[in-house]
Amino acid sequence: MADAQSSASHSRTGIGPLGATLCGLAHGLLCYLSQPNPSLWSLSFAAVLPLVVVITRSRNSMKSAALFAAIGTLPYWFYTQRWVFEITSAGFVPMCFLQAFWTWLFVWIAGSMLRERSQPRWSARLGPAIVVPIVWVGVEFLRSEIAFTGYSWGVLAYPLIADVRLASPASLLGVYFVSFLVCVPAGAFGEWLSKHRGSRVRALGMIALAVVMWIVSASMRPADSRTQAINVGIVQTNLPQNNKLSWSIERSIDDLRRFLELTARVASQETKPDVIVWPETMVPGGVFSPDAIAVLRREQIVRHFEREGKQDTLPATWFADQLMEAQQRIGVRMLVGAEGTDGFRVDATQGGSVRFSWNKRFNSVFMLDEGSVVPIRYDKGRLTPFGEFFPYIEKWPWLQRQMLSVAAQGMSFNLSKGTSREVFEIPAVGSSAPVRVVTPICFEVTHAGFMRGLVAENGKRRADVIISPTNDGWFGISNEGREHHLMMARWRCLELNTPMARAANTGVSAFIDAAGRVTARGIDGNPQGHEVEGFLASTLPFGDAAAVTLFARVGNVFGWGCLAVTVGAGMGSMCRGRRGRAEGTG
Repeated sequence: MADAQSSASHSRTGIGPLGATLCGLAHGLLCYLSQPNPSLWSLSFAAVLPLVVVITRSRNSMKSAALFAAIGTLPYWFYTQRWVFEITSAGFVPMCFLQAFWTWLFVWIAGSMLRERSQPRWSARLGPAIVVPIVWVGVEFLRSEIAFTGYSWGVLAYPLIADVRLASPASLLGVYFVSFLVCVPAGAFGEWLSKHRGSRVRALGMIALAVVMWIVSASMRPADSRTQAINVGIVQTNLPQNNKLSWSIERSIDDLRRFLELTARVASQETKPDVIVWPETMVPGGVFSPDAIAVLRREQIVRHFEREGKQDTLPATWFADQLMEAQQRIGVRMLVGAEGTDGFRVDATQGGSVRFSWNKRFNSVFMLDEGSVVPIRYDKGRLTPFGEFFPYIEKWPWLQRQMLSVAAQGMSFNLSKGTSREVFEIPAVGSSAPVRVVTPICFEVTHAGFMRGLVAENGKRRADVIISPTNDGWFGISNEGREHHLMMARWRCLELNTPMARAANTGVSAFIDAAGRVTARGIDGNPQGHEVEGFLASTLPFGDAAAVTLFARVGNVFGWGCLAVTVGAGMGSMCRGRRGRAEGTG
């Protein structure tokens, strides 16, 4: 009876649609302020508080309250995702609404569970201190790793990488476990607002548990065993993202010469690199697979173009030949981002010209050694949703073509997903054995589960170092986007106890140690590193047979567990709602 009276009072004094919208706006503002630039990372602990106010104090139905809270978050998504507009103007608004939908889902499920507290159900006895963190992580995990292949922008815990001691629980159960701990104060605040029996004890107990987990996790973090090292040179390019769409031969010639000049400079450093890295898809010419180069040479294919008002020609293999000759000249292995193909062929057309075709085309990383392209390559296995393919729609090619014509004019989503997880072995002066290197491309580093599969397998380490080429020209004028992408990469290093070198077109290139700390960034003479070209050289230490973290062994079990509870609670709420409406009708 007391709970029923409390609910009745609640309906009279709680917040309405305007209040819920303002709470959503406050949530978005706190999320933004905690991100890199302005980097008030401690506000992460308060970011969910406004949504808890909606959950515990709304006088409207939970679906309605959740809707207004989600609407309030839209300015946050419109601002932080503004770079998407340059890629897909028609898809920008639907994408922002999709991100706001996850807020609606969280508020609805958590609120539905907590409004049933007067009923003799298991969810009724948990309270906000437990329900809020579990449901938050369940929805966050669904958004970041599963739905539409996952989009992990804005994970609650991400800003805490500013202090690796607070981020350290990720080496046990991943970043979503840290999000759970960060969300505990918001759940405790909900207990204080609800004033149910035992709520304060439960709130204090959860906060104490979170503190203990942080202390234990910090003490269990793998020891810093940096006994080996590899010297890495990074070439940072500064091309707009649309170079993929309109990279003319004339511009490509000039760009390649400039890239080779930077490569020669980084190779001549006092500490000579063991490997030099170019960013994603920065090899001009469009053809780089050894089989494709062989076909073009055999067919003696040339390209015709106009330069300075005069007609000119180049062998179709010119760009690849120039790069291979330069690599042999400097005598340093190179990892470069370029297009890979299987089944490349040259087809004649009715007009007497030729057309290139292939069975499959990939976004790839190649290694050059001794003046030739090494046969093995890494093909990007997790394509970027809406940037390289349309999730789900890709199964209907006709529909995808229509979407491209409307939402992403000029782009061609004809990439295939790589199926192998190649490991490059690179001899290094500072290592007693060849260094095992994996090369996730661009947004692949944002997926915790995918990265785990690259670095570890069956509880054993399969890679010593991560080298990640990326094209952050995607972000246009949004340097916040570049910083956010770098921040996400740091979590993968911490989760897997594995260092990373990051070569980024338009920046920010960086070296990250196994604890997620940035040890060098930007380019020589410009540590900020935004929208400039240059080079960065440093040593990347790693452990000889470094410890495999618990997360690398078990993966996202914590995220899956929270998702299972969240889905069960959501389905239960829908069923009870339908039953209640049916009984009311009867």
